[in-house]
Amino acid sequence: MVAVARYQAAAPVAAMPPPRTVARDGNARLLSYGGEGPPVILVPSLVNSPAILDLAPGRTLVRWLADEGFAAYLVAWGTPDARSRGFDLGDHVERLDRLIADLPDATLVGYCLGGTLAMASAATGRPRRALATIATPWDFAGYPAGRRAEIAKWWRRTERLAAPLGEVPMDLIQPAFWALDPAAPVAKFERYADMGEDDPAARRFEAVEDWANSGAPVPLPAMREAMAGLFEANRTGTGIWRVAGQAVTPAAIDMPWLNLVSATDRIVPAAAAPPAKDTRPVAAGHVGMIIGGKAKTAVWEPLARWLRSL
Repeated sequence: MVAVARYQAAAPVAAMPPPRTVARDGNARLLSYGGEGPPVILVPSLVNSPAILDLAPGRTLVRWLADEGFAAYLVAWGTPDARSRGFDLGDHVERLDRLIADLPDATLVGYCLGGTLAMASAATGRPRRALATIATPWDFAGYPAGRRAEIAKWWRRTERLAAPLGEVPMDLIQPAFWALDPAAPVAKFERYADMGEDDPAARRFEAVEDWANSGAPVPLPAMREAMAGLFEANRTGTGIWRVAGQAVTPAAIDMPWLNLVSATDRIVPAAAAPPAKDTRPVAAGHVGMIIGGKAKTAVWEPLARWLRSL
């Protein structure tokens, strides 16, 4: 396919300037991007790199928030080490709490599975100012039954391959995204093929594709809990998920909570979103909500207005 060869030959996208590390927990870090206002902590998914929230000039939510007058931070989960290779999802919630222990008045802004983890942190009694979730999965019964069955099939094969490693590398995770949106891999390269060599959209595509193919492995217990416990058993949607012995339910989140949901998202369909009182539809897809052409007006600016209203 010509478009694939073109992407493979493209020059690597330049990395963004490194932020400052202000806290560590094992290989996980809390990164500061400056800003003098109320603290806002972006919590990414465990899957893929957190760089989607700091992708490129003009496509970086975390730096934009710092420019808008917030003290902006980003969690970087890091590569699993001997200790964290045994972490499940609850252990990552507790790691998040340790990383941000010095910012009890912060607002958590969770993206994708990072939103699920941020919900758990907010629901289990830690002091927080507020919570925002973006494209966050919660009620897995909201996924089409056929897609859940495909994910279950993928996970049975993948778990056997990953078990000797104790972690699940990105090469094994990618097919799960294909199962959720089978037409996407071909369609995105077809669109790329029609872009001119000097088209900024082509550079954006290359940056996103680099990000989608990057990311540290996910600890096997965390991936097992996400796949078998959430996708298959829907422990979150049925109210039986527990972290540190405490039930995690949306009703336990006693703070202002903004939930931004895409009506066109195939990775996290709207029917799978958590039942927050302040839920707002967004006219963008899963990745487009963060770095797409409509991201600033559809997500960034409404988020900033809400943060200022707290």
